Amino acid sequence: MVAAVAADLNPPACIRRHLHMFSFCSKSKVSAWEGWMVGLFWIAAAIWLIMSAIVPACADDLQKFVRMHHCPIAERLEIIHRVSRAGDMNRFIAVNLPGFNQSYVQCLFLDDDGQLVCEAASGYYAHGEDEPRTRFLPAASIAALSDLGFATDHSEGNYYLMVTAVERQDFAEVAELLLSALYSGYGVRPWIAVEIVAPLAPEVSQCTPVG
Repeated sequence: MVAAVAADLNPPACIRRHLHMFSFCSKSKVSAWEGWMVGLFWIAAAIWLIMSAIVPACADDLQKFVRMHHCPIAERLEIIHRVSRAGDMNRFIAVNLPGFNQSYVQCLFLDDDGQLVCEAASGYYAHGEDEPRTRFLPAASIAALSDLGFATDHSEGNYYLMVTAVERQDFAEVAELLLSALYSGYGVRPWIAVEIVAPLAPEVSQCTPVG
């Protein structure tokens, strides 16, 4: 069974440090045009979260969403664990909403193969390095991520959770965690497409598509 590590431990800055080329985590200077586009994104995200709150979430929706994407994520986690080596910069998987670069979850294998640090986007990286922070998830979304075990201090980065995963069942549980976070924290529903990014496991062959 996957074991969560106490959330009040200081997480390594590995997702930010080792994945500095990964656009979801980059906090670099942005142009006025990019800033305007980010603003539009957060307006759209706010509208979507409001609509998600108006339309009651259905347990069947969550189960369907998990069924649709669970196998491709769990299989990729297992492949990454099997083929990667300590120090490899690509030992990660990210699941995101295409076009919405602050709605994502991701996990990185640490040099200790049994340890992963998983993150959920907090909005911290939506701005340039020297710009004031104005992007935050709604309180209900933060509470939902907290219920899933994520530490919700986002003063220096994303929400995070450290887990131990070494067996197939562990990877299955991590996959369910990531999908539950997208569903509960970002309002993703079965009819919304998601993108899986995993450089070491770009394709999987063991999964049957679920509609």
